[in-house]
Amino acid sequence: MQVIVIRHTAVDRPDGCCIGRSDLPLSSTYAMEYPHLRDTVVELLGGRIVSRVLTSPLSRCSLLAGDLCQDPELSFAVSGHAAESDERLLEFNYGSWEGQNWDDIDPNRLSYWMENWMRARAGEPDGNGDGESLQDMLSRVADLCRDLVRGGAEGASAAFPATDRARETVALLVTHAGVIRCLYNLLRGVPMPDTFSIDIPYGAVAEFSLPIASVESQLHKGANHAGHE
Repeated sequence: MQVIVIRHTAVDRPDGCCIGRSDLPLSSTYAMEYPHLRDTVVELLGGRIVSRVLTSPLSRCSLLAGDLCQDPELSFAVSGHAAESDERLLEFNYGSWEGQNWDDIDPNRLSYWMENWMRARAGEPDGNGDGESLQDMLSRVADLCRDLVRGGAEGASAAFPATDRARETVALLVTHAGVIRCLYNLLRGVPMPDTFSIDIPYGAVAEFSLPIASVESQLHKGANHAGHE
């Protein structure tokens, strides 16, 4: 199974603030950014049919996903589909730090979190924040991958030989940079610290493979590798 992953386009973001799940509006440049993103998706699809369109619930993703589903240029691929909202595609959960200026966050708590970022949860109180850890995020993204594999296997057309069904199934995911970094770790084996050097600009589009036979071993290997960083 193939997954085409799209990061939302530019947003109006306040400088210096901790932003994860705040529902920021799309930038006024959206109308100019959208055609290029759409054309990139069309080219990457190469005529393949989309089985599902999933989106983060935040409006910067859901509005883009809705436009893709209704775009005549994509009717060959997504005709009849509506975007499905899935909370596992949300950006990182910073808990009570969300929306605060980074300079206003307790420096001791912030230092502890940054030194233990795989398992320490963001936000207050000390020791165990009310947000999530990076391992929490990896776990939910891995869970989504497993569901996509199961859904892809069940939804593959009977017209394809059994060995080809997963390859012929394409899902579109509209999400955030943090989720895409998790996919690089889980599905391509990139160590989690190294994913932060990967350029994932607004409107980025990437394709990942979710082979039916080996996805569990891929996810297990990726999660273990991440946990040792």
